[in-house]
Amino acid sequence: MRKKFTLKILFLTPIIAFLLSSLTYMIAYPGSLDHATNLMSDFSLKAISLLEEDTSPTIDEEALQKIKQDLLRDLPSQKGELSAETALNILATTVKISTPGSSGSGVVVFENIVDDSCFSYILTNQHVVADNENVTVSRYHYLRDATISSTVAYPGRVIGKDKDLDLALIEIETPSSIGPVATFDSVTMRSNLTLTQPIHIAGCPLGNPPLLTSGRIAFISSNRQIVTAFSLFGSSGGGVFTSEGKLIGISRGITMVQLSEESRIPEPNLSYTIPGPLIRSWLIVGGFSFVLDRSSHEDYLTNRQDLLNKK
Repeated sequence: MRKKFTLKILFLTPIIAFLLSSLTYMIAYPGSLDHATNLMSDFSLKAISLLEEDTSPTIDEEALQKIKQDLLRDLPSQKGELSAETALNILATTVKISTPGSSGSGVVVFENIVDDSCFSYILTNQHVVADNENVTVSRYHYLRDATISSTVAYPGRVIGKDKDLDLALIEIETPSSIGPVATFDSVTMRSNLTLTQPIHIAGCPLGNPPLLTSGRIAFISSNRQIVTAFSLFGSSGGGVFTSEGKLIGISRGITMVQLSEESRIPEPNLSYTIPGPLIRSWLIVGGFSFVLDRSSHEDYLTNRQDLLNKK
């Protein structure tokens, strides 16, 4: 009986935290108050549905406690706070990616105008786009006080994806620019971050407009990092940023804590992220190096057209 009660408390804690954070959402985005109210009313149903389909990485309770202890022991004094201008820039590069029956997040990483077309590229997770070749990308435009002034949806085409690395790249072709582009951190795209370094992640939880949360690097390995920034289902594919607003990774999903063989619960205060060096390698190997070096973009388009003509 006590165990069931404990599990209920553990599961309800992140839900309560999200409802409280929704108050901040309402203040930051007054133009979306009705949407936020509807979100709160059907949150439980969405959470249950998403949990059934979830494929988030799992960590056992002992490893979870060790990560928390190491983080507290090594925690430096710097705060790593964002300026309002930097926070707004991060939100402006964050997009929602919609597919039939689901949605996730992405970050605009490259844009170039060639002839009469503007080509924009969005990084996200493979599990966000799944098997879809075409997706809808929603871009949010902000006023100076950070409220959303408009939302524009664009048709996007998935041009590359890797299930093992959980990465995907989407292309949008429009007559003109669709908005700001995130800037990669040139150093950490080649080497890992440091433990306890402040970071910030942006995503569109449960299909809502972008939210920005902050935390620190809690765990580092060659192919993944765990950060303490709060996140929820739907934030997958969003960008991970430094306090200076530089892109250093992609959010993969929240951690699921394995309590027993039969049960696991979400831990939204620990999120898995894909580190910059892995993203950089994937872009180069996959033939998308123009994202890192814009001078090769027109060559990419020419080669692609040549392949289409041969078909």
